Amino acid sequence: MINVRALALDNIQKKHDTNKRLTQLMLDNAFAHSDVDKLYKRCRAIQLDIAKLEFAGKSTSTLTHKLNDSKKELYALLDKYNIDRESLKVKYNCEHCHDTGFVNGQDCDCLKAEISSILLELSGINKNNLPNFDEVYFKIFGDNEQEVRKIYTTLQNYVNAPSVTKQVVTISGSVGVGKTHLLECMVNDSLKQNKYVIYVTAAALNNDMLKYHTSPMDEKEQYLQKYFDCDILFVDDLGTESILKNVTNEYLYQIINERTRANKPTVITTNLELQQIIDVYDERVFSRIANQKNCLLIKMKGKDLRIQK
Repeated sequence: MINVRALALDNIQKKHDTNKRLTQLMLDNAFAHSDVDKLYKRCRAIQLDIAKLEFAGKSTSTLTHKLNDSKKELYALLDKYNIDRESLKVKYNCEHCHDTGFVNGQDCDCLKAEISSILLELSGINKNNLPNFDEVYFKIFGDNEQEVRKIYTTLQNYVNAPSVTKQVVTISGSVGVGKTHLLECMVNDSLKQNKYVIYVTAAALNNDMLKYHTSPMDEKEQYLQKYFDCDILFVDDLGTESILKNVTNEYLYQIINERTRANKPTVITTNLELQQIIDVYDERVFSRIANQKNCLLIKMKGKDLRIQK
C-alpha cells in the first residue's frame, strides 16, 4: 500500500531540490567572475560577524553599515554582468512553509494539495482534465437551463465559501442529468484553493471500508483515515455500490458523522430518490445525508444528456 503522505512530502522535497540546483547553477555562473566571488564572500563573512555580535548582545551598527555598502557594490557588479540578483536566491514553491510541508506544526496547504493530486492520480483522474465552472455549456440542458445555472452558481459559491453552514451536500437525480460533471467542477475549484480533496466513487469507498473491516489493527488506518482528514470529501454515485453487512452502513455513517461534527464538507451524488435512500441504507445514514438541518439537498432534473448527444 502506497504511503501517500510520505510520497507527497518526498515530491515537495524533490521540487525544492530542483530549485536549489537551479540556484546553484546561477551562483556558479556568477562566481565565475572573480570580483563577484570575492565580494559575495565578503558579505557572507560580515553577516557571520554580525550574528556573533548579536549572540553576544553587542552593537552591530558599524558592521551593518559595512554590510550595506558591500551589498551595494555587489549589486552594481551583478548589474554590470547582467546577472539577475533574484536568480541567486533559492525559490520556494510555497512561501508559507518554505517547502517543508508544515506551518507551526500543522500541515501546510501545499502538502494537502500534493496529497490530493496523488490520490486523484491513483484513482485514474487527471486533475488537468477536470471541467471548470466557467466553461459549462448550459444550452445542453434545454428547458432546464436556468434552473441548472442556479444550481451551478449555488454550489460554486459553496466550495468557495470560507466556511459552511451545511456540512453535507446531496445531489440527486436520474442517470445522465449531469451530476458527476457538476461534482467535478466543484472538485476543480477546491483544488485551485489548495484544499485537501478526496474524490472517490461510492464503489471505491465501499471497497476501502471492506478492507478496513477485514484488515489487522495495525493496517486499518491507511484505508479510512484519509476520509476523515480531508478538507472536502466528494463521493460519486452513492447507491451503486453493494451494501455489505456490518460494513457499508456502519462506516459510511462513521465517516459522514465525524466529518459533520468537525464541520468538514461532504458532497455526494446519487441516482436515488430520498425514499430510496432510506430503503437502501439505515436511518442513521439517511439522517446524515438527507437531513435538511445539516444538508443542502439539490435535485437535478432532466433527461439523460448522453442520449441527447
